Amino acid sequence: MSILSRYTVKEILSHLAGVMFIVVAVFMVRHFAEFLGDAAEGDLPSGVLLRLLGLRTVMALPSLLPAGLYIATLFVVWQVVNYFAFHTTPGIPILAGGALIIVGGLIVTFWKS
Repeated sequence: MSILSRYTVKEILSHLAGVMFIVVAVFMVRHFAEFLGDAAEGDLPSGVLLRLLGLRTVMALPSLLPAGLYIATLFVVWQVVNYFAFHTTPGIPILAGGALIIVGGLIVTFWKS
């Protein structure tokens, strides 16, 4: 495998880990709030909350992983274009802004009206 291929795979996997952490965290918080509401109404026993949340998260991973891979790939492509076009690397404010954009998009996507 060439140096460029190894670099690309390493960067995509490192970004994928961070993106999937955020995506799974938002997913779990959203479903935990839903399950907690059901438990408060008496529709769900309180001892089942964490097991149900874990099972629901594992069931959702196959549908969450492509979105995370897409976002991680976009991050890597944007970094490469930025490096070749402007000869700069992203700083902390750029990375923090990107993370906030992703979190905001996920909140809007998973928000129940």
